[in-house]
Amino acid sequence: MSPLRALSIRTRLIALFLVASATGALLLVPLVEPGRRPEAWLWAAGACAVGFVAASMAARSILGPLLELKEKLDRLAAGEWNQVLKDRAGDELSAVYDAVNRYVLMRDNEGLARSASPGSAPGRSQAATHPADPAGTATAPGAGGAEAPDPDVLGLRLLLAQASALQTAYDFPEAAGRLLAACNAHLKLEWSSLCLLDSSRQHLRLIASAGLSDSLSHELALAGPRPVSFAAREGICGEALDAAAPVVVNKGERDPRFKQTPATQAQGRKIRSLACVPMSLEGQVAGIGNFCNIDSPAGFGPRELAFLQEAMSLLAQVNRKTLGPDEAFREAVSGLHDYEYWKGQLGLELRRYRRRPTRLSLVKLKCAFGRSGIAAEEMNGALASVGAILRETMRSQDGATRRKDSFYVFLPETDTLGALFFAGRVKDKVDALGVSLENPELRFVAAMGVASCPENVSEPEALMEACDEAVRESLRIGDHRLVCFQGNASPAAAAPREAN
Repeated sequence: MSPLRALSIRTRLIALFLVASATGALLLVPLVEPGRRPEAWLWAAGACAVGFVAASMAARSILGPLLELKEKLDRLAAGEWNQVLKDRAGDELSAVYDAVNRYVLMRDNEGLARSASPGSAPGRSQAATHPADPAGTATAPGAGGAEAPDPDVLGLRLLLAQASALQTAYDFPEAAGRLLAACNAHLKLEWSSLCLLDSSRQHLRLIASAGLSDSLSHELALAGPRPVSFAAREGICGEALDAAAPVVVNKGERDPRFKQTPATQAQGRKIRSLACVPMSLEGQVAGIGNFCNIDSPAGFGPRELAFLQEAMSLLAQVNRKTLGPDEAFREAVSGLHDYEYWKGQLGLELRRYRRRPTRLSLVKLKCAFGRSGIAAEEMNGALASVGAILRETMRSQDGATRRKDSFYVFLPETDTLGALFFAGRVKDKVDALGVSLENPELRFVAAMGVASCPENVSEPEALMEACDEAVRESLRIGDHRLVCFQGNASPAAAAPREAN
């Protein structure tokens, strides 16, 4: 360490100016005529005084920002409200301010991400805002030791109540507005809004709001979604959409990432704190929730963020439901309809056939794996690929489901020839998939059966049993052909395809 570091910056600067002024005077006085030397000494003293004042001003220009920066760091260490210090100068101290602000932003976001994950310990800001209470309750000040409900318990009760109310909600904007209002009341927010991505996934549409204005809520209910004035990939919302993860900005408009828009400026409301929480459906972001100005000096903490994520999860489920049962009742592995829901849809087709007999076909596909004992997650991955092939090949009026390692597809208004053509295309793709898997133990071949009414069976209720019989015949033959059920006669192979 330099010995000069033992002195303060102010003392070092003043000493430098004084030494420089005195040295200059001592060097110049001998050059002055002896008769004018007393006057020269006075000028030298004046130069030293001016040097002292200049040194004090230079020291103040350096020490002032440094002391403000030290005060900010002390407040951060104490867990107080994080204010971004703006320094509009262009010197090296401005670069230090920018570096500190970037570090604080990174630390806040990483701390929230760690604290929001299960099993993580609360960070400093969380502990300061929400002191730990081993009993799971908090003591209200001035209540004489009376126990107040734990905020987590209150949040859980609110979410359960909202989930119960949303079971019968099919008007998504109205349901979203009610849930946003409940979030505002629970977290003491100034306002909140929900935006959905449009079909092009390039822009956002305001779908619901709470706390902004009653006229805006009525306008959304009357005229429907309203386009917002910024692109989905811009600003803090864009960061949350790209990362598919919440972004918390507890410094509001002071944050360098914050982008002012004409809409936000026209509202005349200052954003002090902001949490942007994505709404995801099956891993794909469908919208973004914006929650503004929480009534807490520390801003949004891990507890509030976890609550908002659960609230957005509820909205995602309501949005899925309002898209229609075709999207809601799908099983996770194949993406096809759940078996019980599919049976209900097949029942509708059977009743339509009874009212107006036409043609109805059923196709069954069974994936015959090479050996038993394959890990369930690996087998599910292969079956998911088969489900994707069926979704790509089916028509909009067709219905498909998965039951263990078997798939069923009903084909309305389709005769035997059409069903065989559909099954042949599917079998070619599935067989190619089964032999191309990298893991030899996962490789499989497809046994397929087709039945049509009234060509192969006289009653549509017999289609399931007929398809099962055709698949059993395919497995009995041993080369996994595509088999069409032939009524009371033994099943015959139609358009045989040798299994690989």
